Amino acid sequence: KIPVNGHLTAGNLDGGALRPLRVLKGAR
Repeated sequence: KIPVNGHLTAGNLDGGALRPLRVLKGAR
């Protein structure tokens, strides 16, 4: 996982692996 703005870290702790994936897809 690559934390871009720190959102991925919070997402990983909060959503697990579904939130960061959506963030990555949305960011990319």
